[in-house]
Amino acid sequence: MLPIDRYAYTNRLRDFNPLVKFIFVLGALIFAISINNIYINLAIFLFMVSLTVFIAKIPLYSYIRIISIPMIFSIISTVAILLNISSEDIFILSIKIFNKYIGITEDSVLASVYTIGRVLASIGSTFFLALTTPLNSIIRVLKKFKLPNSLIELLVLIYRFIFIFIEEVSEIRT
Repeated sequence: MLPIDRYAYTNRLRDFNPLVKFIFVLGALIFAISINNIYINLAIFLFMVSLTVFIAKIPLYSYIRIISIPMIFSIISTVAILLNISSEDIFILSIKIFNKYIGITEDSVLASVYTIGRVLASIGSTFFLALTTPLNSIIRVLKKFKLPNSLIELLVLIYRFIFIFIEEVSEIRT
């Protein structure tokens, strides 16, 4: 059993109504994406991390290990948003390579900050749901929302494929 599943079945919020948790996370996600405020997004992230670590009692070290993978991808994506290329030096900070400038503009800094804020809030919310709610409970909630069965089956197949992939990685390491 993967640590994510083990935590989903053994945390202190496992018996809390999954529908309420799902709606709470969905509301936090919609709020984080629609609000263009870094402070609110950081507050959502810190609140979700606090709920996950202190209320649900997921060990902090394990939480950091689990969240580190999507964080690496988000940092790489943010760097891609941050950097721009131009033939003119219109940047706050830039370097010249051949006849092009690679640098950072005020707009790219703002876009990067807002993006990382949204990503943090979204990751925190999603991992709160994933670490406190077993998959079978999430599936029941999705069925209550009348999502198509093919979409739910696709979710289950992807989830199972992740397990198979992780098992294969472990065997290759061995």
